[in-house]
Amino acid sequence: MEKYDPVSGEWVTDIRSSDIYHLASTGGTTPSSSGEFVIASGTVSSSEEVYVTSVHISATSDTAFAVVVGSSTKLPIYVDASVNPNVTINGGKDEPILKIDAGSTVKLVVANATTSGTYSAFLSGIKVPIVSKINL
Repeated sequence: MEKYDPVSGEWVTDIRSSDIYHLASTGGTTPSSSGEFVIASGTVSSSEEVYVTSVHISATSDTAFAVVVGSSTKLPIYVDASVNPNVTINGGKDEPILKIDAGSTVKLVVANATTSGTYSAFLSGIKVPIVSKINL
């Protein structure tokens, strides 16, 4: 829903907590075997799209991380744990990092996980309903 902001003189979108899409691992997770490790997955509703505005990754060892939509890697990120074990990528409300189509499966994946590493991640975005145009 848009509202007029008299301070800025512009129409702004009113975002409610129910408009937020959040996908996250459950705390720091250590895999039971090395290799590809899905730390969180979810499915976007078939009636809305998600515009991702933030992704955060934390790792105790160097790792290749990715946001995977369907079977496609959409956002690959390398974490060099010796330099910075926490990486955050932020977009803005008007400049999202990534768009996820309605009905898509989303996974947060560590491509080269080790059993000695601990990994966590989250992805946040804004859900936007799909509006159908009907010609009468």
